[in-house]
Amino acid sequence: MTHRGWKRIKIQRNTWLFPGRNELIARYIKLRCGKTRTRKQVSSHIQVLARKKMRDEQAKKKVRKSPENSAQRSIEQVKTVVDGIASSKLRLTGFQTLKLDTVIEKYPKLLTELFDRGPPDAFFLAKCWANVSFDSSDTENSLYAVDSYYTSQHKFDISVSTKVCSFGNEVVEKVEVYSPDEENGHYCFRLERSPICEYMVKFISELKKLESRDYMNNVLENFTVLQVVTNQSTGETLMVIGFVFEVNDLPEANCSIFRLVA
Repeated sequence: MTHRGWKRIKIQRNTWLFPGRNELIARYIKLRCGKTRTRKQVSSHIQVLARKKMRDEQAKKKVRKSPENSAQRSIEQVKTVVDGIASSKLRLTGFQTLKLDTVIEKYPKLLTELFDRGPPDAFFLAKCWANVSFDSSDTENSLYAVDSYYTSQHKFDISVSTKVCSFGNEVVEKVEVYSPDEENGHYCFRLERSPICEYMVKFISELKKLESRDYMNNVLENFTVLQVVTNQSTGETLMVIGFVFEVNDLPEANCSIFRLVA
């Protein structure tokens, strides 16, 4: 009988068969996640992770050699902090801000098209760290929702398109229209308790089933959200925010925001 993926080891004149590394990893995935992975799939995934680690290390070396070149900095290494997200016609309150250039492959081609049209000061990336170790058993009383607050000196209705993306492709889109309230000479938009889509709720539920934080973050590598805010009447792009996510063990969620540049 042929045992593929097993290694022959000779111990004191006796030959023993032991499962190889990839075979053990495939078995572990089957036990932990209930998913079947072939040895070739495991080997391919290990190679992808190794190449990613090598690229990250090379990028860090480039940053140390040329700190003045902001286009080569990784997201975590950009240091210039802005008070808030704001374009010339709309300001988003409640966030910090920064910039970026290397995540275009994580989003649909729409982001490139919008970026080419501009305005150049309207594009941002938010990297969000979250702790998913919360009790979600009470589904009837649980609410997955988002709060956002904008201010502007101009009066108009805004259309907010939120696209969930997987491997750079749009999976589902939610579109909402909001009218402003006038306060002290400014126009304020309150997007309060806006429920996230059913796809996102199921995604979070499945993500929580993965016991390893590394597995969760590997899944999140290919999961993003793209939010496009436009003038409802004219279709003018007011603000575009891409969201990337990572799981950590801190009790409070954290977010760093970067301005996207060419």
